[in-house]
Parts: sequence; C-alpha cells; structure tokens
Amino acid sequence: MLDAKEVIHVEIEGSVHVFTLGEATRYQPPTYAVSFVPYAAAGGSIRIDKRLGLTDLEAQLRAIVILEEFLEPALDDVRRTGQTDIPRVRLTPSEIAKLGL
Repeated sequence: MLDAKEVIHVEIEGSVHVFTLGEATRYQPPTYAVSFVPYAAAGGSIRIDKRLGLTDLEAQLRAIVILEEFLEPALDDVRRTGQTDIPRVRLTPSEIAKLGL
C-alpha cells in the first residue's frame, strides 16, 4: 500500500463549457451551467454546476483557476452569446469533486 509520500499527483486535461440555462427575469439574474469535460472521456454523462448570475459564474471560474487572460474573454463571450468554451484546463480528481464538476 502506498503511503502519502508515494501518491502520484494526477491531473486531468479537458475543457470547461459554460452555457445559459435560464435567461434573466425581472426577479433573478440568468442561470449558467458550468461543466468540465475531460478530453480522454469515453462518453457518458457529465456533471453540471449551476451558477446564478455573472458574479457567481466568475467566482466559479476563478475557483477553477482560469487565468485572467482567458477569464475576461470567456466572460465577454457569455455576455455576448450566452456560452463559452475554455480549452486545456487541468484539474485533479479531488479538485473536480470539490468544484462540483
């Protein structure tokens, strides 16, 4: 059995996808879906994390550690088109679980 010092740090590379689930109403901001899709995935279902409004979406993207140079263009895409894709994101399995992705 491996002890903690021998555990290999594994990162999974994939894309973060964001799209609008629900448009803004008079009473609430738009609802966005955030998902992480590994490039090596064999298909099947993906988890979707729901975010309410751009501020909440931005906070989740920052938690994923999207670099600033990619974050602002992604948020601009969402404002303009309601969706965006951020390629080449690397997360560990524990980060994926912690972020609800």
